Amino acid sequence: MVDDSPQMQLLLATLLADAGYSEVITAGSADQAFAILNSEGADGAGTEIDLVLMDVLMPETDGLEACRRMKAMPSASIIPIILMTGQHDDKCLEQAFESGAMDYVAKPLNQTELRSRVRSALALKHEMDQNLLANIQLSNESLAKSQILATATHELKSPLTSIVGYVDSLLLQQDSIGPLNRLQTEFLLAVQRNSHRLRTLIEELLDVSRIESGSLEFSLEKILAREVIDEVVLCLNGQSREKSMNLQVKIKPDLAPIWADSLRFGQIITNLLSNAIKYSGEGSDITIAAEDGPTTVRFMVSDTGVGIAEDDQARLFDKFFRIDNRLNRQESGTGLGLFITRYLVEAQGGSIQVQSKPNEGTTFSFILPRFDPADRS
Repeated sequence: MVDDSPQMQLLLATLLADAGYSEVITAGSADQAFAILNSEGADGAGTEIDLVLMDVLMPETDGLEACRRMKAMPSASIIPIILMTGQHDDKCLEQAFESGAMDYVAKPLNQTELRSRVRSALALKHEMDQNLLANIQLSNESLAKSQILATATHELKSPLTSIVGYVDSLLLQQDSIGPLNRLQTEFLLAVQRNSHRLRTLIEELLDVSRIESGSLEFSLEKILAREVIDEVVLCLNGQSREKSMNLQVKIKPDLAPIWADSLRFGQIITNLLSNAIKYSGEGSDITIAAEDGPTTVRFMVSDTGVGIAEDDQARLFDKFFRIDNRLNRQESGTGLGLFITRYLVEAQGGSIQVQSKPNEGTTFSFILPRFDPADRS
């Protein structure tokens, strides 16, 4: 309670004590109030204040200015403030609320009204405290889950790398290791396919945990996009040929270089092309193109597949979202690829969009900054 009148302090303390509020701290000025709010006990914790009752007309710093300053303090910003004033005009009321006060009471004080307003303000503070505690607990729980996820996926990565390596060696080095019969080859090919799927899942989960913890790092540099794209296309040619697809790169040789992370740019292209191959039917056409802009370069990955309904497009980049249709149910996936892709694009200063119509195909387009020697020197 802040009031420069000792008589008013005694009156308010008595009224509040009669109402059951015995822990009342009084201050005779705004400066004394700030000293109390900033004070620390023996345990290093600040004084816990649930409500401030403050007079408007005080010498030096008045109640309106004190209210504004309290609302600007991180430690006091959520404390409800009730101003007390003998002025009853609309302008005074407007100034009280503009300063950040939750409520005001008129002098001379009505005891019933005062108790009611104090009770309402304390109930609001209690609710705010509970919400804050719940948010902190939720945040801590989310952080713990992310840490567990990161640790578990990292521990899975090492043994899986060995499995993939040995299976690949058995299939590719039969001249030195020994020949395989037809059944052995089929079994190992099944292990190889599922191991590669599991490795993709682990990499995606690791990326998500890094994104959520803010630890995903980027090394931005001048990149010739066509070189990275050609490498990705070379790696994915086998998948496209299995489905008799026509995969084309339509990018002019003098495309402007971009300012990006080479590894993450390749991951963006891989995710978009892999999706186009995975969710397009036999014999579909897939094209990757690019065009220069004044300050950015736009990349387009297009297919002639089944397309995406308008309702699904709005959720396409959400974490774990997968379109529910016949073709999608036939393909494995986590619903993380496009969530990660959007983050990678936006974290490098770009944006991504999708245009699609059912049965007419889909085009994903994204922009990244052009390399400008003047800006990157």
